[in-house]
Amino acid sequence: MTMTQYLAEIKNLVDQIVASGSTVDNEDIILYILNGLPSSYQAFKTSIRIMLNPISLENLYPLLLSEEINIACDAARNLQPADPHLAMYAYRGKARRTKQKHRLNTNYVPTAPSTTNRALVAATENSPNTWFLDSGATSHLTHSMDNLSVSTPYQGSDGIMVGDGRSVSIANSGVGLLPTPLRKLTMSQILHTPELYYNLISISKLIQDNDISITFDSQGFMMKDLKTQQVLLRGPCTDGLYPIITTQSASLSTALSATTNSANCWHHRLGHPNQRVTHLISNCNPHLKIKDCISCSSCSKAKSHKLVFELSNNRRNDILELIHSDIWGPHPLLLIKVFVTMLYLLTITLGFHGYFQ
Repeated sequence: MTMTQYLAEIKNLVDQIVASGSTVDNEDIILYILNGLPSSYQAFKTSIRIMLNPISLENLYPLLLSEEINIACDAARNLQPADPHLAMYAYRGKARRTKQKHRLNTNYVPTAPSTTNRALVAATENSPNTWFLDSGATSHLTHSMDNLSVSTPYQGSDGIMVGDGRSVSIANSGVGLLPTPLRKLTMSQILHTPELYYNLISISKLIQDNDISITFDSQGFMMKDLKTQQVLLRGPCTDGLYPIITTQSASLSTALSATTNSANCWHHRLGHPNQRVTHLISNCNPHLKIKDCISCSSCSKAKSHKLVFELSNNRRNDILELIHSDIWGPHPLLLIKVFVTMLYLLTITLGFHGYFQ
């Protein structure tokens, strides 16, 4: 089970507890996550517990993914043969099943590489939004930092063997996302190497992390969700290669950047606060340029809702004998132009029969 799948199971468990009417503190969730980690995360768990300031769930998530990558790299380094610079990546020619019978023979002398293999090394231009499916890659490979949502400098001494027989160094490692029309796919182990020309997707890693299937034919490929059987993505076959061209970068900085500064947008992002909270946030963060919220139909509907009154034996015989009143306001902006001067809403309920406003 990958770290992404483990955290997803915990999230589902917390959602079930909340749906039952109970509450779960973030501290309890963090302790539950740490207690469920295997022994290989012992050093990580110790460092989290001895922190002076408690860590939040938002900060714990990327740290766990980064630790998973470091542990996987350490395990691969311990299992590799004598030459560590050539064992990190077994090249198969980008989704082709060639040169496999000698992949574990360190004394094998490869044949002269073709011109197609040399295209793996950076030439004159980059294509950060184009990926190629590769059945021989043990990890996802990229030349652009924009494809990493969370990244850490690579501390190991391993390298990546490219098609011309050279070994290039690894600059960073991290995780990223591969957008599809229906959902984003997790890429849990991405190695960043600026010297590469193509971005390569490890088919085995992508399938394991996202519970999907990928089928290939002479016309192209198809990704399908194994649970829902929905087709996530279709792609062509170009010169024997299977490219995936993404329309936008999956970097975390792009995903978190604000696309609009409208008041209604910030009102929704902040959880529908009142105007005093909005003013306070705007004064503390003038660069956000948050203005007054013009109108929010959700707030109006929520505040105008009432629970059912309890049954009562009290009865009144005259119309104005007993009056219940309730006032709500001020209203930020009324949608009906006739009542533009109305700032408060008064509800009067008669104890005799009915109600009027």
